[in-house]
Amino acid sequence: MSNKKTIAVESVAEAYLTLMAERGIEYLFANDGTDFAPVIEALAAINAKNTDPKLKVISVGHENVATSMAMSYYLHTGRPQTVMFHVNVGTANGLNA
Repeated sequence: MSNKKTIAVESVAEAYLTLMAERGIEYLFANDGTDFAPVIEALAAINAKNTDPKLKVISVGHENVATSMAMSYYLHTGRPQTVMFHVNVGTANGLNA
């Protein structure tokens, strides 16, 4: 039996976001930067295809807050969520939480 799955998408970023949603991730808490263009384009493509997208993105002003929001959601629901940061300093800030 194969665990392979085929998804009709146009980019790796779209596949990544689609798989996260299919695996139960409800929120992506993000403090974006210049490296987010593919993710933003994928979100637009997903939203254009679906009237009710499963994955919701919350733009957060600081990485510490984004990490804390994801952790709090997990502690209240038992369902892990995801965070995404800008490179370098953003990653360091996220680790502080």
